[in-house]
Amino acid sequence: MNPYRKQTLEKVAIHFCDFFLNPTKPKFYGSTALHELDAEESKYIKSIIQGNLNIPWQPTDWLIDSFIKPERINLAVYLIESPFLAPDLQIEVKGETAFTILVKFGMTMSDKKDFMYMLQKLYERGYQSKSADLVYLKSSYEKLKNEYQCLTWSLARFAYKLNNSVLIAKAFQHHMPLLSIASFKMRRPFGINYHNLLGIANNALQHYRSHIELIIHAMETYDVIYDIKKRDHKGTFKQRMEDYYETMPPQDPDIAEVAFFLFPELKEVSSTSD
Repeated sequence: MNPYRKQTLEKVAIHFCDFFLNPTKPKFYGSTALHELDAEESKYIKSIIQGNLNIPWQPTDWLIDSFIKPERINLAVYLIESPFLAPDLQIEVKGETAFTILVKFGMTMSDKKDFMYMLQKLYERGYQSKSADLVYLKSSYEKLKNEYQCLTWSLARFAYKLNNSVLIAKAFQHHMPLLSIASFKMRRPFGINYHNLLGIANNALQHYRSHIELIIHAMETYDVIYDIKKRDHKGTFKQRMEDYYETMPPQDPDIAEVAFFLFPELKEVSSTSD
């Protein structure tokens, strides 16, 4: 290890120790530097951290401790994300899991891309959805305060139900059409910033043209298309439907697998109509 690299890692390790003792901020200086270390660097960093903290090297115990102390949620999130620290991600403590911690943290974030990345990485590292996750999702639903939290909750629900990193990646790639379908199912906008279902339908017909067939199928399945047409005083929805049937753009098959998994009634109706 060259001297410059050694010095840099030493600084990062010290910053981690300060963060460990007082995790009031989401990150610390050089936090991403600990994500990619070779064997020599890992051993060196580990020795510095142990020496400074004077505690056993037990990342899983650190995570357990942070689960039961809300003021240490920033540390919990970092431990969950860190391949270097690599705690046991399957642990559950008093109803808290790696999933619930990330979702709670996500509720305070302002960037949905970062939240989706965190959840996707969690499942890529082998996390399996747990009954405690569903309990949390059900209990937190009534406490959602704004549209962004509804969005975060919906994305978390997708991940929980899919429980597969490949399917989750597909769902997050096409999350807006899926949120549109969820809104049709709930018969109100949910996680999408529109005043009514007409706005969601018009937006979907304009921007998700490779998914329109599925979108229309969802509107019909959840019996909202009549109300949407009734609100269409300007004729925008009617015109976009006509444009779709005239052009019939190619449809993306990727989203269908995910949509049918998340909304099985869509597949049931589709199979019946076939």
